[in-house]
Amino acid sequence: MNKSIYAILFFCCTICNSPVAAQKNIVPAGLFHYVSNFGVKDSIYTHRIWFSGNAMIEECYLFLTCGLGDSVIHEGYEAYKYTYFNLSNNRCQDYFSFSDTASVECNYRINPLTIPPNDIFRKLIRKGWETKEEVRDSLLQGQPARIIKLTEDNAPYGYRIEENYYFQKGVQISSIINFDSIVSDRFPGKKLPEGYSLVRVDNITYPQKAEMYSDYYIARDSLTEKELKIFNQWEKNAAETKLPLISEAEVMKMPKVAIRFKDYPFCNPGKFADKVE
Repeated sequence: MNKSIYAILFFCCTICNSPVAAQKNIVPAGLFHYVSNFGVKDSIYTHRIWFSGNAMIEECYLFLTCGLGDSVIHEGYEAYKYTYFNLSNNRCQDYFSFSDTASVECNYRINPLTIPPNDIFRKLIRKGWETKEEVRDSLLQGQPARIIKLTEDNAPYGYRIEENYYFQKGVQISSIINFDSIVSDRFPGKKLPEGYSLVRVDNITYPQKAEMYSDYYIARDSLTEKELKIFNQWEKNAAETKLPLISEAEVMKMPKVAIRFKDYPFCNPGKFADKVE
């Protein structure tokens, strides 16, 4: 499976109100990290998502290539915007700096299925593939983990994909970000023991032996004074903005310019910039 295909598949989350989730270590506000080597040139990148109450702020990335003539000066993932999500009405506003004085750049409605952290596996459907499933207990970074392994074969094309889903008990989870729905999507009819949460997914594609992974965790279970000010101001901005409400499709067509290099004409998005966000 080509890596660019994975990059296209936006990962998906749900708001959790289930009795099982209520027994987990729920964090009402803080910083969520999604760390992955999916994307361009096996670069490891970290998506940061701040969350508080019924809102979240995502730092969005593109893959950037900065060149001068035939020389590549800089290449890698760079932040190009910050998106404020109001989950009560599925409306968003974009900003070009993480500050309580930043101006709203656009105002739009978003499809709930594309709200971050958008798990890249949730909508991955391989029709016609034979699937085998295995459940085992093991260790992840020295801590007990329950692992569900999927092996999918496409004999006519000579591909085999192994996916390992790691679940741990007692880990912190966001009050509005969770991956419980991935269990029902990828493992129909299965229910994990109470208190378990998805913390990692890794993937190996044969015969290339291409290895990819994604880790999900709460990096901090509180917000700084600066972050609280931003949430308060951006909530106010969302209610008062005079910008017209446009569609998500219109926003996707807008130019993506890395914040750090916006004043440098020799920096242009790489060819995968529109696929990795």
